[in-house]
Amino acid sequence: MIDPRRVAALVLVAALVVSAGCAAVQDATGDRASDAVEGPPPGVSTENVTDATALVGAHVDALSNRSFTAVVTSERRSPGDEETISATRQRWRLDPTGTVRGTWSLRVREAPSSEGDDAAPQRPTRMVSWRSGDTTYRRVENGSVTVRSVPVSQTRVRLAPALSRRSIVALGDARNVSVSRTTVDGATRYEITGDLPDTRFRSNRTVTLSVAPSGLVREIHVTYRSEFRSAIAVERTVRFTAIGETTPERPDWADGTTNATG
Repeated sequence: MIDPRRVAALVLVAALVVSAGCAAVQDATGDRASDAVEGPPPGVSTENVTDATALVGAHVDALSNRSFTAVVTSERRSPGDEETISATRQRWRLDPTGTVRGTWSLRVREAPSSEGDDAAPQRPTRMVSWRSGDTTYRRVENGSVTVRSVPVSQTRVRLAPALSRRSIVALGDARNVSVSRTTVDGATRYEITGDLPDTRFRSNRTVTLSVAPSGLVREIHVTYRSEFRSAIAVERTVRFTAIGETTPERPDWADGTTNATG
């Protein structure tokens, strides 16, 4: 005779296994999917970056088929008194699955020029682009507002500029590289830091990555001193968030109006 208690126990174990499997599937599609892997990221050992190309490839693979938000902040300061000369903020809300859809925005804040606070900025104070497939529009705010259609080749609503691959692959030429395992909000991360070679107009270059074990780069921090025309300290940070959870929405102004101003 079959013991009913044994049957109940087997059913409970099966339910737990199925539940764990469902949780794994949910993890694989969510923002914390890469946390299931614990080893060093591809192309990275416990002490160094062994293959920067492999690391870039893993980062690209992680975001090529999932929506995400990327925010890039950059600040330019005078090295002596650390006075901010200008600050920019770019944001991508991108869904590369199927037909590419998304927005890119740029906001520029510049310090007043020597001509006074009323002097006009040299660049637009705000620019926003919308793309759905090959349909692209750009809105510029700089005193007045201009909306016009633009070719896909002239919009930044594309996967390549949003991924910041150049800052990652640069670690292949870095010196004094260090790798440390840490925890961020309960998730395993690998912090990779290195000094980059000087170029003609840039010196004191450093890069720091916060990378999930899968190779998905969560944050990039770059600093350098620009020597072009005048000495300027530059600090740039890139953050990738809302992975698999970003839903780009068509802006109200992207209604097909061309060369509209207001």
